[in-house]
Amino acid sequence: MVCAALGLVISAGHTVASNRRGDSAVNGQVGAELPPGGVRSLVVGQGSPVAPIGRSGIDASNLYDALRKRARVWRAWTDVYNRAKNSNAVHTREEAREFARNILPNLDRIRRKLQQDRFKFAPQIGVLLKKKTGGNKRPIVVAPIESRIVQRAILDALQDIPELRTRLTAGYNFGGVPGREFGVPGAILKAMMAMRERPHFLRTDVKSFFERVPKARAIGEVLQNTDDARFAALFTDAVETEIADAVKYGDDIRLFPLFEEGVAQGSCLSPLLCNLLLSNLDEQLNGRGIVTIRYIDDILILGKSAGTVFKAFASAQSILARLGLECYDPRRPADRAKAEYGPVAAGFEFLGCEIATSGVRPSRHNRRKLLTRINTILRDSVRLLDEPKTASEHHTTFAETLSLASRVIQGWANTFGFCTDDRVMGSLDKDISALVDRYTKTVISCTASMSDADRRRTLGVFLVADRVQPLTTRLLRSLA
Repeated sequence: MVCAALGLVISAGHTVASNRRGDSAVNGQVGAELPPGGVRSLVVGQGSPVAPIGRSGIDASNLYDALRKRARVWRAWTDVYNRAKNSNAVHTREEAREFARNILPNLDRIRRKLQQDRFKFAPQIGVLLKKKTGGNKRPIVVAPIESRIVQRAILDALQDIPELRTRLTAGYNFGGVPGREFGVPGAILKAMMAMRERPHFLRTDVKSFFERVPKARAIGEVLQNTDDARFAALFTDAVETEIADAVKYGDDIRLFPLFEEGVAQGSCLSPLLCNLLLSNLDEQLNGRGIVTIRYIDDILILGKSAGTVFKAFASAQSILARLGLECYDPRRPADRAKAEYGPVAAGFEFLGCEIATSGVRPSRHNRRKLLTRINTILRDSVRLLDEPKTASEHHTTFAETLSLASRVIQGWANTFGFCTDDRVMGSLDKDISALVDRYTKTVISCTASMSDADRRRTLGVFLVADRVQPLTTRLLRSLA
């Protein structure tokens, strides 16, 4: 049964929403065909003449062989694992932990599949998140761990192409860019420096950016950097979206990027596609007294007067319109949750931070988000205090819970390590300490009446009696 309007294919008892190219089969499920027309023939812009930064170059005509090298696949796995182990999703953490148990054979299997041109990207899980400002849900796509490792290896190889790296590191966009001088800290630093001579700002987002990106053109921006046909085919498959069990999403399946428009939020390759697509906007909106800082779809324009800032904003809207995109307009009441303008002296929010001429601190939303996350981790552990064995199996013991909470806190603190408001950070520590103290007292109270064995399990100290007993053990017992 095929639902043509949604590109749904039901096969082997499962429903998959797909936009994979051609008629290639993925795990026995055939994807809907994309519109005809090759992406390599698109006319795309050139990058800025800036010297490449970072690692030495790579042979762009032989990217496929480069991405499957053991060192590159291992580096990709390391990045995927480091992100997964601190994920909010239990499934993601468990999947990474299970994959790590046989890491060398698992990575060798991926490399063999790549070497034999047999690697297939499995259907992904779709997650619909509520947006802070209401409206449509935000569609997030989570690929299986093997797919994420190969996607990361592809990204790593592409970023080693000198010409492509030059465009990425031109200094205008700071999101999804390799190099320590980029990321949120680099963007905030550039904003603070530019604010000294530019007292007016305008902050905005590109509307529904990931969902509306012209996919074929974005793919063309990447593939113009290589003539490796095997790599081009793998890359094109890597950026397509195929949602498993699509029927359960109902009409919401339309929110996922299954057709000509949109790229998957959650894929490490999507920021690369978006950044190259908007590199011309970056160049056009910097100069003549204007500094424009972009972080994927977040845009900050700084200028010497409100007039020059809005003139630059009009230019941005014109450039985006040619791509079928637009920004939120801070002058529209309906857009003010996503855009604002005014004097920098009054302060403003950008990239999850509250920025003022006096300093930077995490936004109130991000501070509350951290406390909510820690409270959830502790509460999940408390729920299983009466089931010590289950707690041990689910890794919610006292020791593991505190370890996870600590990693989350450390990750959050390092993310905002550049912030300068020590008073706010100190206040957060007090709030976290109160949550941990309350949790610790609850654990002490609940374990007081437990047996020694259950107390050990609850605290997270492994019990010898819980060891895995193989068939040999049972045979030996029968002989005793």
